[in-house]
Amino acid sequence: ICLSMLGLAELIHGINLHIIAPHSKAVTFSVVFLSGSDAEQQLSFPAEQQKWFGGAYSDYIIAVNNGLSEKSDKACRYIAEKYGADYCTLYELKARIEDKVPLKLKEK
Repeated sequence: ICLSMLGLAELIHGINLHIIAPHSKAVTFSVVFLSGSDAEQQLSFPAEQQKWFGGAYSDYIIAVNNGLSEKSDKACRYIAEKYGADYCTLYELKARIEDKVPLKLKEK
């Protein structure tokens, strides 16, 4: 019952978005902050989800090195390259997002 309610909510949300902005598509990001000893699994899961569900999961995956060991960093760089995910540090995150979608800031 809960899953069918969630599906119904997603359907209503999709219809609402189509009515409000019929010719627009939102750009979605999955930002994964990698840390700890299981960083490779933290990155592999969203990469596999995007592989199977495509843009329905997210348009872009950005993996952020949040203090990984050299070994984990190397492994995560390999996984990111394999799946086409962006790999960066926390300090590079804003620039990576802006590369994908230039942000238009409102002037006061």
